[in-house]
Amino acid sequence: MRIWLFVSLSISALVACENPAPAEPRADKLAKSLCQCTTELLILNKKAEFTQDSLAFQQIAQSFEKAKACAQALGIKPEDQPALETSLKAFCPELIVYQDLLTELLAQ
Repeated sequence: MRIWLFVSLSISALVACENPAPAEPRADKLAKSLCQCTTELLILNKKAEFTQDSLAFQQIAQSFEKAKACAQALGIKPEDQPALETSLKAFCPELIVYQDLLTELLAQ
């Protein structure tokens, strides 16, 4: 019984001494979420580069509106934007290429 108590206390002490993982920075969370918001739009934009189909452009317009609503729901503030752009370079480089699209999505 004493051995069991000693072992369980030792394990508890070791687990308690581990450093907790640091919280993910807000900019990284926003970058990942914004990337998810724009996935469909970026795919449609790529497809549209090779076609002149009016249906494709309608789909892009609809997808843009969804992405914009999603981006606004994230609550990105103007002061978040510099750190967000840095995080986007790491987590969503395909979006950072479209600076004009990013500007439109983040417009208040």
